[in-house]
Amino acid sequence: MLISRSILGVSSLLIFLAGSLTSCRVGEPLQVDDLRTQLAVAESFGTGSPEATRDGWLGDFGDEELVEIVDEAVAGNPDLAVAAAQVDRAAAIARQAGASLSPAVSLGAGGYTSDSDLGRSTQGGASLDFAWELDLWGRVRSQVSAAENQYLATELTYEYAKQSLAAQVAKSWFFCIETHLQVQIAQSAVDIYEQTQKITQGMYDLDAIPLSDVQLAEADLASSNEALREAMGADQQARRALELLAGRYPSAEIEVTTDFVAVPPDIPVGLPSELLERRADVVAAERRVAAAFENVRVAQAARLPRVAITASAGTTSDSFREMSNPANAFWNLGSNLLAPLFDGGYLKSEQDIATAEQKAAVAEYRSVGLKAFGEVENALSNEKFLAEREEFLTEALTKNQQVWELANKRYEAGDIDLLSVLQLQKRVLNARVALVHLHALRLAERVNLHLSLGGNFESPDSQPEE
Repeated sequence: MLISRSILGVSSLLIFLAGSLTSCRVGEPLQVDDLRTQLAVAESFGTGSPEATRDGWLGDFGDEELVEIVDEAVAGNPDLAVAAAQVDRAAAIARQAGASLSPAVSLGAGGYTSDSDLGRSTQGGASLDFAWELDLWGRVRSQVSAAENQYLATELTYEYAKQSLAAQVAKSWFFCIETHLQVQIAQSAVDIYEQTQKITQGMYDLDAIPLSDVQLAEADLASSNEALREAMGADQQARRALELLAGRYPSAEIEVTTDFVAVPPDIPVGLPSELLERRADVVAAERRVAAAFENVRVAQAARLPRVAITASAGTTSDSFREMSNPANAFWNLGSNLLAPLFDGGYLKSEQDIATAEQKAAVAEYRSVGLKAFGEVENALSNEKFLAEREEFLTEALTKNQQVWELANKRYEAGDIDLLSVLQLQKRVLNARVALVHLHALRLAERVNLHLSLGGNFESPDSQPEE
């Protein structure tokens, strides 16, 4: 009867305090649909068909070695391992928060010995204790929800980091192929200038040309050797960068494919609204907003009274053999009330902090969403212009090659000077260098498009089952 009256008294006090703290009433979090309305979403992207992009884009390039180096990077990249550990940490925090919803049960035991004029006495006991907070205002539930949403955000951030790493490795792979081909072009230029120098030296020995033609050929040969060394240095740097991404020692010894693959056919890009559900970094920002709203609810509920039920049962005796005697057993049941009355504005400040963090999370979501739209639009327009540029540059290379071959014949016949031939030769070499670079850009831009659309580099068949 005393226990019932005690609990009834606590309930009455709770009603009184709750009525006096109506200003702290906990609100509902912002819904996802309301959040997305803050983004100005277009009906369609600038170009592309209204279909969803598919997963497994890495296989579209048809390069098994590329797939292998990406898999190696995902398994061995240390930065990605840090992100994976963050996921484990967030999962543990979510489990820890969830444990707060369950009652806490603990076992205690102890004893002591004391000496006095009356002699030595020994006392010992054991108890089983129970405590459970009644989550009247949803504070604990909001803590759990915030932790779960933060875990989901961390997991999605890791997923986006993995996708970004795959894209970075693919672009680095294509760049290594580019630098390899640039070394080949630079070496062919050296060979051409060596041949030109030999021809001019022979013609000078026959008094067919002036000494200045020989000196000009020698100067171009020296410049081509310098350009070759520059290309070789760039190639080694590119290989080391790729090795670091893969988690290898940067020895510049990694082997890459010796030529480019063709740019895969155009892909469906889907609708802008689908991007908000598909891109891991956008959904992660959305989950951080949800966590921030729950943290506001936690801060609001912290200003309301807390009630906990406690219970304990055990035994105590001055003799170990007597501890099992029912006469030495005890138990108690009670309830605790903790109501904040004055804290110098600490809890109100905590609520203000949570509210500010909530506003920041909403603003971050808008920023991430707009950035995602911008990346897709840029990748689509870049694909179009790069393809057109490659067509024009290919045509220019063909024409320059034809003119250069004709100029060589005219020079041998004495119709034009060497300077004209060398100028045409440089145009051909520059066009070859630009064409290689442009093709690498097209492949890299296709990778950017897949990443911006939120496509998974793994094929559905290769992904582990849930």
